[in-house]
Order: sequence, then structure tokens, then C-alpha cells
Amino acid sequence: MIHTIRVLAIKDGEEKSKIAGGYLRFGTKDSGHANYMNSNSATVFAYDVKIDTESGRFSEGKAVYIDRIEDMPYHPDTNVLVEGTIDLWEEARDMVIGITEYLGLCEYMGFDICFTNKGVKIMEINSHSGIKHLQMRKPLLEEEWCRTYFAKKIEALDRLTSEEITKRNQLMR
Repeated sequence: MIHTIRVLAIKDGEEKSKIAGGYLRFGTKDSGHANYMNSNSATVFAYDVKIDTESGRFSEGKAVYIDRIEDMPYHPDTNVLVEGTIDLWEEARDMVIGITEYLGLCEYMGFDICFTNKGVKIMEINSHSGIKHLQMRKPLLEEEWCRTYFAKKIEALDRLTSEEITKRNQLMR
């Protein structure tokens, strides 16, 4: 089982790309994986841990159920306290920023990162990354740069004509 880190990076075109947030996802015996919680059961949860995206320090484990969130600093299967600092974090952070800068037209990306004996690996990049787990750690609109980014997006959507909305929605299919 690979435990992954999800990092949301944003490029607004006016400044260097930034990381809006991140968390470390762990699999459990009940969930069976670290990536998604595909259960509607109130007894199965995703287990993830907050990451300070500047330092790579991780802590504050949470069990995220379909209907609630509970503090869980110890991994539910091993009872090991889940906190520390991610080795190679600076390399991972720089890689995410570099890729975000390189992919000029993509401005909102969710990176799934893992660390192997061969170094940092990007498993995938999601163009419509979910933000639920990020938001419960640190609201995205808490930081001015991020609030400004999303405000511009909302303003642009509000200016669309009905024809432009129809055309845009056809791209999603």
C-alpha cells in the first residue's frame, strides 16, 4: 500500500505558483487504501494528517467519516503517533512549483506525491482536485492571495453569457 500526499498548487498568472495546502493520506485495515473513501458506511473513515507546506512537518491525524470528523493523532491500526517531518519535503515542494510553472495553461492542480527509495515521485496530477480534506485543515480563503484567486474566478464566471455557459459546460462532458 502506498501512502500519498495530496498538495494543491495554484498558478494565477500574476505571481509565482504557490501551494495552497496539503495533507498526508494513510490507508487503514477498514478502508483498505489511502486514496479515496468509497464507502457510505458511517463506520468506515479516511485517515489523513495535516502537512505544513512550508516546513514539511506533519501532525494532527483525523478520522474523516462520511458524517463527522474525529481527532485521531495515533494511526488506528498501529497505534503509532503520526507526526514528524517529511524527508525530501523541500525537493517535493520545489518539484510541484516547477511543474505548476511549466504547465502554463493549467492553473489549479492537485498533485499526488509519494516518496520511494529512488526519491520523490509524482503519481498523478488532478485538474479538478477535491478540497474537502484541505479545507478542514485550513480554509483556502484564509490567505489573501488564495482569496483573490478564487474571487477572480467567480467574477469571470458571473460575467459569462448564457451562450458562453452552454459552450463551457459542453467542454466538461
